[in-house]
Amino acid sequence: MFSILNTNLNKVTRKNFKPLIPERRDGINCVQKKVKIENIVGTKYRSRNGCTYCKSKKRKCDEGTPCGLCVKKGIECQYKHKTNNSAGNISIKSKLLDITDKSSEKDPVDNISEKALILFDKSGQTSDYVVDDKIEEINICRTPKSYFEFFNDEKVKYFVDFFEHKVSPVLAVTTEDYNYFSKLFHRLATHEKSFTMLICAWGALYSKDRKVDNEVKHYLNQSLVSFNSNFNNINHSTNSYFKIVYYLMLIGFNICSGDVNVWDELFTELHQIIVYYGGLLKLGRDFNYSNEIIFLILNFQYHDLMSCNSFAFGTKFLMSEYKQVLNELHFKESEYGLDTLQGLNHPILTVMGEIINDVNGLEPIDSEVLWYRINHVTPNYQLVKLLSESDQLLHVNSFEIYRSCCKIMFKLYVQHTKPKYLHSLLSETIDKFNHLLGTRMTIILCLPLILCGVLSYTDDDKQRLASLYSRIEDICAIDNVIKSWNLIQKFWLVNDGDFIVNWSAVCNSEYGNLCVV
Repeated sequence: MFSILNTNLNKVTRKNFKPLIPERRDGINCVQKKVKIENIVGTKYRSRNGCTYCKSKKRKCDEGTPCGLCVKKGIECQYKHKTNNSAGNISIKSKLLDITDKSSEKDPVDNISEKALILFDKSGQTSDYVVDDKIEEINICRTPKSYFEFFNDEKVKYFVDFFEHKVSPVLAVTTEDYNYFSKLFHRLATHEKSFTMLICAWGALYSKDRKVDNEVKHYLNQSLVSFNSNFNNINHSTNSYFKIVYYLMLIGFNICSGDVNVWDELFTELHQIIVYYGGLLKLGRDFNYSNEIIFLILNFQYHDLMSCNSFAFGTKFLMSEYKQVLNELHFKESEYGLDTLQGLNHPILTVMGEIINDVNGLEPIDSEVLWYRINHVTPNYQLVKLLSESDQLLHVNSFEIYRSCCKIMFKLYVQHTKPKYLHSLLSETIDKFNHLLGTRMTIILCLPLILCGVLSYTDDDKQRLASLYSRIEDICAIDNVIKSWNLIQKFWLVNDGDFIVNWSAVCNSEYGNLCVV
């Protein structure tokens, strides 16, 4: 999913912001759906259970633990009758701060200003909202005011611009119109310091060839401190929404920086946040199935499917729950657009999830039915028509290599077929690599590489795969690719063609829960 970025760093030119609702090639606009929001984040809502200090000063309290004002004042934050709900106060673990620049921990922390997060009314004009108990129906994200209004640091501007124009196109496998790394992650970064500093750290990471130096750590630390100060109250639906967005951004950052252990902890905590909120279905309903919420749900699903632990124990949410969300939506990909992470591959990856959960006994499926689905599932050809001819071929080829992955998984782990009987399937899959190497789809080849490694046992097969890995590494030298190659060599110590390697168990013993993208 994530790739190394080699580009000219001398100049980043800033484009004008484009509207969030792009015009598609078929002339139909992708309509941004409305989102129901009960409260506005941070100091925007009226405090009913504020801390002792804020009440004494008759100030709005963000009800964090500690709240932002007490953090700024450097005083102890106390609540007279506040109920402590540990499930509702999920925060970034202190371990995350261990990777940050210790010299930056004493930097002053600014509260979210009342104008830092601006939401929009139906006319598209900016409005400041103060919401009591009534539910306002507003757009979660439209073309924002520039972050220049809030941040004057030229380096921050540079790195945020770098992320938008140089990094986000590399992270996404989709077209510019549907790139939610830019349309959601970057847009939020233009409004609120926590997101700005995280995007800044992400941009700085790639501008330095993915080196986590003190400057990257400094911006990350600023983001974490600001986030933990201002988004502590998960009982507000909007805070939950922004927590989910922030965790997904932080997960992406850590995959890019190669920190597997932190990624695993973040992913586990994100799952807990969604469960505590009420699950995927409630999340989708509460935010009216906006394009952004669909992206967030599918983003989580993609990480779930690409998690080593999912292959070992089953997915975090059952595939039936993911399907229920999309079925209730009467999901039309032509309205949502090409998924940023998955492209056209969502249907075949859903089948992959069904294989995973069948193997783990969570959602048993008749093997004949499962094999039929693997062979007959197709991409959404309405979406294919939106692409250029070259992109059509690229996306269809990526779909087909994942189909081969499903076939390998089915034969090995459902039917328990030994690798020596699957040589033709191995050759068929390796041949498909050639259609994707050197394209933006190089970033999806980590899992196919691992599964081909499980099937390879002859010297010729090993040599073909070693040559293939060398080419992938030249193009996409991310840590997960390197770790995948190390795993493959572990497989080869025991694989003689008669032994089926449990690759997820080997992976877990070597690296813990690896995200195999």
